[in-house]
Amino acid sequence: MPNRHVEEVLEEQTRQLSIASRNCMNQYGNSVGDKSQNPYYNTTTKTFMCPPFWDTILCWPPTPPGDIAVLPCPSYIAGFKTTYNATRYCTENSTWFVSEKTNIPWADYTSCSEGVITTIFVPAHKTDISPKSEVILPVIKVISQTGYAVSLLSLIIAFLIMLLIKKLHCARNILHMNLFASFILRAFFYILKDVLFVDGIGLWYDLSEKNGELYFNIDTVTNNYECKLLTSLVQYFTTANYAWILIEGVYLNNLIFRALLSDSSKNLVHYICLGWGLPLIVVIPWIVARVILDDTMCWTTNDNLVAFMIITIPTVISVLINLVLFVIISIVLYSKLRSPINEDTKRYQKWAKSTLVLVPLFGVLYGILLIFYFAGLEEVWLVCDTLFGSFQGFFVAILYCFLNGEVKTEAKPYLYSGLSYLAMHRIFRFCFPCRERYLRSAVGRQSVCTTMSCSSLYANGIAHRNSKSKWDTYQRGKQNSIDLPRDHFCNAKPMITVTKKQLQVLSSNNKKYKPNCGGIAKTHAETALYSNKNIDKDDIIIDEEICMLH
Repeated sequence: MPNRHVEEVLEEQTRQLSIASRNCMNQYGNSVGDKSQNPYYNTTTKTFMCPPFWDTILCWPPTPPGDIAVLPCPSYIAGFKTTYNATRYCTENSTWFVSEKTNIPWADYTSCSEGVITTIFVPAHKTDISPKSEVILPVIKVISQTGYAVSLLSLIIAFLIMLLIKKLHCARNILHMNLFASFILRAFFYILKDVLFVDGIGLWYDLSEKNGELYFNIDTVTNNYECKLLTSLVQYFTTANYAWILIEGVYLNNLIFRALLSDSSKNLVHYICLGWGLPLIVVIPWIVARVILDDTMCWTTNDNLVAFMIITIPTVISVLINLVLFVIISIVLYSKLRSPINEDTKRYQKWAKSTLVLVPLFGVLYGILLIFYFAGLEEVWLVCDTLFGSFQGFFVAILYCFLNGEVKTEAKPYLYSGLSYLAMHRIFRFCFPCRERYLRSAVGRQSVCTTMSCSSLYANGIAHRNSKSKWDTYQRGKQNSIDLPRDHFCNAKPMITVTKKQLQVLSSNNKKYKPNCGGIAKTHAETALYSNKNIDKDDIIIDEEICMLH
């Protein structure tokens, strides 16, 4: 399928050739295109000459026998260099030189083009950009570069934390890891495209500079597939990012209402296939539409409405679905977060906190920003959309990894181990005057990552595995040697222990489950088994999710 720019150039070339042909006929007569002409008699010089001739490219004037006619290469032929000349030889018998292979008059156009591959130059910069956009575009570029760089760094750290700590490999966090991966790939390919593309147009070898102007070189053989492949990858991972935001919303909705799957932890493969497969259903038709309808440069512009809508409509639909799910889940959270003593202020604060945590996960601002776009405030929409889109990965990494209670609980022993190693090192120990603080053990630390399965929460309770730190033996050896006065700023808080008897009392008195979101982070050993078969399953699931949101 020919490139749209190639078609435009060929159409213009045909038009210019038609004009040149008419001008030649008007000057020398209609027989100027006849390939088997007799010698032309010049009445002025009283001599025979080669006749005027139109060879479908140039109009050759009458030429004396034995001479070589020279004309500049025409500008209306694509790929011809106008600084060079074409030549045609007039033989001694006053006829044009005839090629033995074709048996027609032949002209030498070899110096007009380089080889058999024709390079077409297209102006790379658009002239219809508004003055407002010219001011805003550099600002948007700085915002996006900064946002994606910060998001990429924070997301890689968050992804590695969840990947390396196996106790965090529950269903909820596995989906979070896929969401992180979509953000990472989106940011990486955006930065890669921004680095490799010149002025956001194409790769360096796709562009040429002539008379101070930048031109895009259309390769008629490869059709510039390298830059189009990179643009397609950017488009795929951007669409995949929107898809994974939608998957997170659907997962949380199913977890609460159990409308689709009864045990989400056993059906992650469905979510993963949808998260990475749905974008292909959108991007592949977009690529086909670009090749057929809008094959311009490196596909970085949107000149055809159909191709643009193929990628835009599914994105808008996913954003609107997430907005609806966000409203529904926020209402459910509000109805479930009821204080037994009717403390309305605390209830509102808790609901507001849980709702705000859902905002970046659901991409709610995308739905709000659509109002600016359809209201005609495209500049405002462009700046806000770029700001939120580039920094969204950073916010997600902060809220769902770095500030997550269970992640901090599982990562703390590893952090203490690293700090303990540095505190005991003969070189770095002087940087840790309160090094005893980093030698505390994580005795009795339980696995806080639980699947939100209804069956596991109802029948088996929440099972936590205790694990001891590798510094436990070191602590037993030290014992009282590291005890400091009570008012010393290095002194750690005392450990909270729960005896077996207290656990039995807790289990027998627990007639109605109430979520305790702070228990995991504050205690070193705690097991809560819910043996009451009359506990409402929906309340347990929703309360566990409320704890997760905090």
